[in-house]
Amino acid sequence: MVNSANHPEREAVENTSGQGKIAIVPSEIRGWNWGAFLLSWIWGIGNKVWIALLCLLPAIGFIVAIVLGIKGSEWAWRNKKWDSVEHFKRTQRIWGMGGVVLVVVPFILVLFAAVIIPNVGRFIGERQEGETETEAPPTPTLSIRNVELCSAISEDGDYIVQPGAHFDRGDVVWLYFDVLGIAVKRVDDKFECWATFSELKLFDPDGDIIANVLDLFELHDVDLDEPPEFLWFCAWFESVSDDPVGQYRFEFTVKDELSGATGTGSATFNLQ
Repeated sequence: MVNSANHPEREAVENTSGQGKIAIVPSEIRGWNWGAFLLSWIWGIGNKVWIALLCLLPAIGFIVAIVLGIKGSEWAWRNKKWDSVEHFKRTQRIWGMGGVVLVVVPFILVLFAAVIIPNVGRFIGERQEGETETEAPPTPTLSIRNVELCSAISEDGDYIVQPGAHFDRGDVVWLYFDVLGIAVKRVDDKFECWATFSELKLFDPDGDIIANVLDLFELHDVDLDEPPEFLWFCAWFESVSDDPVGQYRFEFTVKDELSGATGTGSATFNLQ
């Protein structure tokens, strides 16, 4: 038996690294290469594996990186001269640690900043909010009641119903309605409610829209001593003497800003 330790020329023959396709790849260096996968084209330049530059192409870059992880050690052994197998393995370990430091650690930090920190902040905020604020469960359905066409409405919500909803051209037509089922939020010993008169449409006798108003106004009160039984809203249409006679129609929408529920209603009147 010949001891290769006493025959350095035999060791030189057995180390065929850097000889390209004819190089014999030792079995102990085969396997996954983390440095090649994580650092891709940077690793490729350092190890003379030029195919790694394909990682710079967005369409196939990740696929090439996976291939480098699988075949990178073999290609690096064939394309570059190494002192020994141990020299090769030691160098690839350094590449792998560099990949972890430069790629994996920053990725974990970014993930932590993007996902965990906001959730922690939201959790703390919810706990603090829960200590001072409780919400009454919202009523599932918003409803419109007591829709009236009026000749006048006071600031206190008192109104005068126009008999038969018949108006003369040139009159001001007032629309009044109540909204029930408003959600309330309790803050300490006070209550909050918030509703928006979100849309009002007016149709002429031919069914054409002659007015379409969005976000007319909102009622938002955060200092109520008790939850309101209902909220009332109003709007008006000032007719002119040459408006067509016939039946007109209001269609309107109200939104509960706390629960997200909406309610709709309609009312008709006649100009004569």
